[in-house]
Amino acid sequence: MANQTTPIHSGYSIINATFTGQGGSSLACWMEYKVVSQSAVNNTSTIRYYIYIANIANSSGYHTWCNNYDTANRGSMTVKCDGTTIYTRTKRGYATDLIPTASNYTTQYQTAFGSAEGTRFLTVMTDNADTEAAGYGEYTITHGTDGTKTVTLSWEANCSYTSSLGTVTGSGAVVLPAIDRAAPTVTLQTSNVTASGFSLTVLSSAIADRWEYKLNSGSWTQFSTTEGQSASVTLNTLSTNTTYSAQVRARKKSNHIYGTSSSTSVTTLGGSVLTSVSAIQANSSSAKVQFNMTVYDSTYTHTLVISKSGTDLLTFTGITGLNGANTRSILLTTAQRNVLMAAMPTEAQATVTYTLHTYNSSNEEIGSGSTATGTVVITAASAPTFTSFTVRDYSSSTVPVTGSSAVLIQNQSSARISCSAATASSGTSISKYRATIGEKTVESSTTTINFGTIGDSGEVSIVVEAIDGRGFSTAVTQTLNIIPYQSVSIESWSVSRQNNVEATINMSFAGQFSSIMVNGVEKNSLVSVSYRYKVSTSATYGSSTALTGTTVTGTSFEYSGSPLTLSASNAYHIELTVSDALTSSVVVVYVNKGRPLVAFRSERVGINTNDPQAALDVDGDIHMNGYPVFGFRATLDDATDLNNVDSQGVYAQPQSGYASTSLNYPAAKAGILEVVTEPSGHVLQRYTTYDLSGFYIRYRFLGSWRAWKTITMT
Repeated sequence: MANQTTPIHSGYSIINATFTGQGGSSLACWMEYKVVSQSAVNNTSTIRYYIYIANIANSSGYHTWCNNYDTANRGSMTVKCDGTTIYTRTKRGYATDLIPTASNYTTQYQTAFGSAEGTRFLTVMTDNADTEAAGYGEYTITHGTDGTKTVTLSWEANCSYTSSLGTVTGSGAVVLPAIDRAAPTVTLQTSNVTASGFSLTVLSSAIADRWEYKLNSGSWTQFSTTEGQSASVTLNTLSTNTTYSAQVRARKKSNHIYGTSSSTSVTTLGGSVLTSVSAIQANSSSAKVQFNMTVYDSTYTHTLVISKSGTDLLTFTGITGLNGANTRSILLTTAQRNVLMAAMPTEAQATVTYTLHTYNSSNEEIGSGSTATGTVVITAASAPTFTSFTVRDYSSSTVPVTGSSAVLIQNQSSARISCSAATASSGTSISKYRATIGEKTVESSTTTINFGTIGDSGEVSIVVEAIDGRGFSTAVTQTLNIIPYQSVSIESWSVSRQNNVEATINMSFAGQFSSIMVNGVEKNSLVSVSYRYKVSTSATYGSSTALTGTTVTGTSFEYSGSPLTLSASNAYHIELTVSDALTSSVVVVYVNKGRPLVAFRSERVGINTNDPQAALDVDGDIHMNGYPVFGFRATLDDATDLNNVDSQGVYAQPQSGYASTSLNYPAAKAGILEVVTEPSGHVLQRYTTYDLSGFYIRYRFLGSWRAWKTITMT
């Protein structure tokens, strides 16, 4: 088949088809196409195409024609783009003859198919229109997101006519011009930040016709449709001291694609910010409030409030500053310092809150105030004023002896301290008074301290402090002269029956008492010496009897004599009491019965007992040939181990519950134990149960006990 190379329409591209049949060597069917428009906004291209049939190779002409009334479907055609039908021609016929040129041809719009012979006939296959000028097809194609697109244009036509002509098939790839789909590069600049807003300036790399912004996660808001590469907007209804995330976008005019900036954080101006505060020494005459603040607008005015535990203490108004960092210092008046100290009655250091309120020129507060914590201190320079105290003895026992409450005796006087009233500094009060002597400390909430006894003697330092509610104290020190004193003491004594058996009681004792010297005069002496007694079995003593004859030498005393007689038939307790002006010393001694070696009574003789109960009554062991005579020794308890019972004699165990085999009893029954000891140390034990159910015997030889043996009893 011949191929057309020159388009009928200048500027168009050609796709040639394949023409079957003998006439294909002379005839051609071709498509002329061209992109007639593009829409960057819609991302589309519109392509226009013409399809023609003509003789292009036989210079003598190739005449053929057919009309649409033929029974065959001659002249029908379908055009597709990427498989989609975009144009359909029904059977209308066609004709050819001489070779047409772009400047010399006729079509069916001027010449009927049947009159084509002898003409330069060009059949227009895209002839659905009524005029040749409109004899074309158009199709709009959507590009890819990157703006590029390649499509395949194809067509098929039925030109069957005997064996000379057959069908037409044509196809070709068309690369469409790329469409600009790039978004503009958009940047954001912020400026003019105020308490209520800020300005946004948007810069676009391409001409834009729509400008928008959004804050935080809100929706986009259009603020301009002016074409250009920059736009600005000022926001002035925002919250103070608030951080916003701002973002802008611009729509590129040529393709309506948006470019979006990155997010930028912008914080509206708030009230001025307290950045630091200094401690206040409230009890200093030069006390001041010093703080640092950052001011965002020099037209602002400020009020500073100092509060403690939610209560406002001091307020300072009319504070101004320049833009940026500022340091301010306010000297406190005496009244203001006193307010602070009054708020700290029990504290030497307190935490306070500083709140800086900011106001604009309309006296409207900006924000809710900036806070910082600081300290107010009161130093020991504000300790109480305290000047003096006196110490007196208020004991009813010692004052009569010394004759003066100003004299104090070690361990005996009851010291009372009377303090002059101390004066506390501003804002607090005296909480207590404290006295210290040596390691003893006594406190009082009043000016009177009942200190009590003083354990030290000689020159003793006493420190008395007045203490206020903040813990500050002022101390006053004095030196006291404490008279040393030790209680009267019976240091040695002896009380016994004469000859150890008689009724006459011999008594001797000796001891010491302390000197109490006041202004060169001795105030102490041995005031009394007495005794009393009772039978040892009695619970009650008799009345005391003064004992005369005690010799006193300086502070020593002694006695020796036979002041009383007591029945030899009884044992007695004798209580001896020696007293000086302040204390007493008491000893109790036991006096046994009179115990004769041999006592003869009617029909009875006692040895080591003065009340024999039998013809011969011996109090103690009886030995014969150097060894104890066999007799009753003791009753056994619940804890005695029979392995330890080796003294000769008879022992009773009245309780079966005490007769435990763990205590080496031969049987768990009450009974009688007989122990026989020989001079060599060997021991024989015999145990007879109370019910005669068993008679047992064992032997300890060379320190080891043999097992119990049972003796059968019948």
